[in-house]
Amino acid sequence: MSMAQFAYLIFSHTNPTQVLRLAKAIRRSSRFAHIVIHHDISKSRLHVPDGAQVHLIPNPVAVEWADFSQVEMFLHSTAWILEHLAFDWLVVISGQDYPVEPLADFEARLETSGQDAFAEHFPALTAATWPKHTGERRYYFRYCRVPRIAHYYLLPESLKRRLNGAKSWFNDAQPVVTIRTGPRKIPTQVGLRRLRVPFNGDFVCYGGADWFNLNKKSVRKIHEFVIDHPRVVNHYRSTYLPSESFVPTILLNDPDLRVFNDSCRYVAWEGTSAASPRIIRASDLDKVFESRHPFARKFDENIDADVLDLLDARIETMQESDGRS
Repeated sequence: MSMAQFAYLIFSHTNPTQVLRLAKAIRRSSRFAHIVIHHDISKSRLHVPDGAQVHLIPNPVAVEWADFSQVEMFLHSTAWILEHLAFDWLVVISGQDYPVEPLADFEARLETSGQDAFAEHFPALTAATWPKHTGERRYYFRYCRVPRIAHYYLLPESLKRRLNGAKSWFNDAQPVVTIRTGPRKIPTQVGLRRLRVPFNGDFVCYGGADWFNLNKKSVRKIHEFVIDHPRVVNHYRSTYLPSESFVPTILLNDPDLRVFNDSCRYVAWEGTSAASPRIIRASDLDKVFESRHPFARKFDENIDADVLDLLDARIETMQESDGRS
């Protein structure tokens, strides 16, 4: 059993019953951990019953996908945790994650690793996991939103495809202006290449996943960086999908931090250009188990609730066989 104090921070905005189920699953597997939820009440309401043993982040941030508000949510939540909770390790997950196996081995691995963080990372400009020029187009351009086209949804699909093709041709034809028509109904954004960026040979731009495992030292270091480097923070405010670069860039450029390149999550992607992971179903569980990761994402009880039942049963059986239940 780990002697370190763990905190699990859940970022959620939808499926409130699934979020509460996730909190219960973590509690069954990590009896003494802090469970903290930041739920975006602008998207849905989360009612936490009495005795649920969870902390709700007060004054939650209204989040828009691909916007700096995702970073603000992280900073707002971790600032509250630093002030109010005693912890050694913080595990950041989404409301559509779920534990795949008992968490005791995972917690022991972090505690004894000698690392300060477990986080996926790669140089953003040369990332093989992203389509070509993704890092450059995201973080070396200044973006602004443009008004939505009224009644765009009424256009014929053939015309929409032609417009999308024209956009792709325009973006590929020159390196100065880029147009992004993102998924999830986010507004179209136009990016203009910046003349100056904060990145150089001594301060490299990194990319990575939004989900991290951070010890208290690394969480404090992130907040110290935010205070000491307002120019970098302001730069990220007008980038595209800053949450997939902001934290990895801070961690990897700090010589005092040891960062292991592993987010400890199983994620199923349809391809490198997919905007969101594929929903995991019961038929996918063999691949999930083969990964040996403690968490997987993402799940949706409205699409396949049986898979969560199977995971609960698996973890209960494993804990009983280990004498941990």
